[in-house]
Amino acid sequence: KRDLSYLKELDGAGDRLRIFPADLNSPESFPPAIEDCIGVFHVAHPTDIIDKEYEETVLGRVITAAKTILTACAKSGTVKRVVYTSTLYAVTARETYGQDLMEESDWSDVEFVRRSDDFSVPYVAVKTLTEKFVWELGRELGLDLVSVCPTVTTGPFITPYLPSSVKASLSLIYG
Repeated sequence: KRDLSYLKELDGAGDRLRIFPADLNSPESFPPAIEDCIGVFHVAHPTDIIDKEYEETVLGRVITAAKTILTACAKSGTVKRVVYTSTLYAVTARETYGQDLMEESDWSDVEFVRRSDDFSVPYVAVKTLTEKFVWELGRELGLDLVSVCPTVTTGPFITPYLPSSVKASLSLIYG
C-alpha cells in the first residue's frame, strides 16, 4: 500500500476528501469513486521515459485505464463532463508544426516521431495514441469530453516526491 498521508493532511481533507481503492486490473473498482459525480478529471498516467519499450509497455496500461474510467463515467448516469489532461506533445510533433493554425483535428504524427532519435519518442507516441483513443471512445459512449493540452505542469505539488516536470523547471533556474 502507498502512503497517502500527504493527501489526508491537505486543508479540508478531513471533511471533503474520500479516497477510494482503484485497480486498473479491476474495472469494478472505479464506479464507486465516480458514483454521484457530475464531473471527472482524468489527470495523469505514468510519464517516466525509459526507452523505446516504454511505448509498448505503457500504452496498453493507459488505454485500459482510460477505457475503464470513461466506461464507468458513461454508466454512472450522473457524469456530465470528463476533462482529460493530455499534453501539447499530442498535437505538435509533426513536420508541419508552426506552418499553420492548429485546431481540433490536428495530431502529432506518430510515424514522424518514431523516425526521430529523440529521447521523448515513446512519451509523445503514448500520449498521442492515448488521447486519440480517449476521443474515439468518448464519442462512442456519448460523453461530453474536454481535453487540456498543457505545455508543462509545474508549480506547487502535493506529492511527497519531486515530480519530473517540476524538477525540469527547477533545473532551468539552478542548472
